[in-house]
Amino acid sequence: MSVGDIDVEATWLGSGDQLGDDLEAYPLGSFLLLEVSLDTHSGDLGSVDLVEAAKLNTGAGPLEPEAWVASSDESHHRSGVLVFPRRYLVPPLKLNVALEDGVAELVWEELPKV
Repeated sequence: MSVGDIDVEATWLGSGDQLGDDLEAYPLGSFLLLEVSLDTHSGDLGSVDLVEAAKLNTGAGPLEPEAWVASSDESHHRSGVLVFPRRYLVPPLKLNVALEDGVAELVWEELPKV
């Protein structure tokens, strides 16, 4: 999905994914891990605070991320993992990321697998 000049992608991480040492504090049974990437060819993504900009809306209400574990903080490419508590999850799940030119919304109709 694109918002202005920024491409936003997100993928749930599960037990079949290789999780790095930086994510050991967030076991999949207690947390939802969402790998997010932001790409642009203009502007500086360094000003985007992903913990402040992201919200996960569920059928049971909104969840704020507990952490952002960055894997790349380049000015034109940011990637990492948003960490959400695994509670009160009722589909659909909608990740909203507030950016300067609007809000990116990514939707999943089913709960991610552990």
